[in-house]
Amino acid sequence: MNLSHFAEEDREEKRRRSPLATRRELLFIIFLTILSIPIVLYLLRGCKEHRDWVVSKQNLQAIGQAIQVYTHLNNEGLPPIAERRGTGIVHDRYGKPLIWASQVFGALSVRDAFDNPKLPTEWETEISIPGGRGESVPLGYGMLSALDTARLYEVARPSNVVLLAETICNGYGNSFDPLPIPGTPKDGFVIGYDDNNHFPTAKSKYVTRLAFFAENPSIPMEAREPLHRGRGTLALTVDGSILVLHASDQVVTKSGTLPTGLWAPFR
Repeated sequence: MNLSHFAEEDREEKRRRSPLATRRELLFIIFLTILSIPIVLYLLRGCKEHRDWVVSKQNLQAIGQAIQVYTHLNNEGLPPIAERRGTGIVHDRYGKPLIWASQVFGALSVRDAFDNPKLPTEWETEISIPGGRGESVPLGYGMLSALDTARLYEVARPSNVVLLAETICNGYGNSFDPLPIPGTPKDGFVIGYDDNNHFPTAKSKYVTRLAFFAENPSIPMEAREPLHRGRGTLALTVDGSILVLHASDQVVTKSGTLPTGLWAPFR
């Protein structure tokens, strides 16, 4: 068999191919490439959404573990929402309030656990690192204000009481943020209520500063979007379980006139 004959025919066939056909193939490849770009971007966005979800869950668990260390060293007492002197909030020399996150920062197993990967930086609160010479870290999680300095053994149904949740500060994203703690204009580190920052009352209707947002402020609270669209907003219970909160979970439930449920740990 004369292999050189076949090789010569192959070379001749390539020479006879139309340049137009080659250009068509090139254009087809370019078309497929352009067509695939939005698909790739969609898949990448989906990967990031999933990563943000996983990292935020891990962050909540790491913060919860740091709080466990704090309670072990403080006779089962949870940290204060903010240090107070008289009626005022205590600030460090860099102007940042000394809050629950400041108290437990040293016990964190993951240094960046306070930084919620789902939130833009301007939607978070900055706190100073104790002993950090002015270095700040972003905080995208809040602690339930009703648990301020509470003892763990005082908490009824710890598996069904929110300790921490993803929060948005300063009303960004049209989040409902009516009552900042005095002296802290970018308050996103506490989960309060629509009528006060301490305990739910008979008049309380909604929980505030949770990471639910809206395109405009007129959208009813219970219809707002969760931080992780299609999933929910993440929370950690007092016993360390992870909850996924939905819009209806922002409502303070009542037993008669008494608040009860996720947001009333002592009833």
